[in-house]
Amino acid sequence: MKLLVANWKENPIMLEDALTLAKQVDHQEVVICPPHIFTAAISKVLKKASTGAQDGFYEPHGPFTGYVSMAQLAAVGVKHVIIGHSERRALGEEETVIARKIAAAFEAGLTPIVCIGETAEEHKQGKVKEVVDRQVRSAFSLLPAGSVATSREAIICYEPVWAISTNQVPGMETADTPEQAQTVARYLEGIVRGMPVTSRFIYGGSVNQENLAAFLICPEFSGVLVGGASLRVPEFKKMIKIAEHILM
Repeated sequence: MKLLVANWKENPIMLEDALTLAKQVDHQEVVICPPHIFTAAISKVLKKASTGAQDGFYEPHGPFTGYVSMAQLAAVGVKHVIIGHSERRALGEEETVIARKIAAAFEAGLTPIVCIGETAEEHKQGKVKEVVDRQVRSAFSLLPAGSVATSREAIICYEPVWAISTNQVPGMETADTPEQAQTVARYLEGIVRGMPVTSRFIYGGSVNQENLAAFLICPEFSGVLVGGASLRVPEFKKMIKIAEHILM
C-alpha cells in the first residue's frame, strides 16, 4: 500500500471529534497530522497509523513563546512532521528557517515531510524546475556533507501551490497535473541523488477519491498528502481502499 498523509490543518475543534476521526481511519501506511494540541492523545489511541505534526520549531527548548519543538513532538509519539507547507511559506516562512527545521527534525528522530512547489505565476513563467531545485537544495543545505544517507529518510511532497483547492486558478485544475508532476519528480530524483539523505516522493494538491489513483499509479510517487478529503471519513476510507490495491 502507498502512503496517505492526512493533514487536518486547523480541524476539528474538539478533542472528542479528533479522537473519533482518528480511530475511524486508523490504518497501516496512514499518517495522521492533527493540530498540535491533539497529537499526544491521538498517538495513544492509534493502533496501526502513525501520528504526524503539521509543523515544529528548530530549537529543542528555551524562551520561544508559542512554539513546539521537534523533541517535544517526538516525546509524545509523533513520527513525522510536515515542514515548509505552502500555507506556512505564504505567511512568510523563509527557506533558511525551513532548512533549520529539517535539521532539527532529523536530530529528534522524526521523518520530515518536506513540501515544495511553485505558485501559479511561477508555473506560467516556466520556472517550475528552477523553483523546486532551489527549494530542495535549500531544504537539505544544513545536513552534514558526507554523512550516512541511510540514517536520514525524508519524504518530499511536490505540492504545486496553484493546485491546492483554496488557490486554484481557472484552467489549472489538479486533474491536469499527473504527467507534469511525474516530470518534476524525475527531475528531483536527480537533484537529491548526491545529498546525504534518502528520499521518497509524494504528491499533494487537492487530492481526493476521484483523482487519487491517477497519482498513485505513478511509479515516482510513494503516496500523497491529503488535505480536506482526510476530514471526510467515508471519502478517506475509500481512498485507503484505493491505496491498498496499488503496489509500491
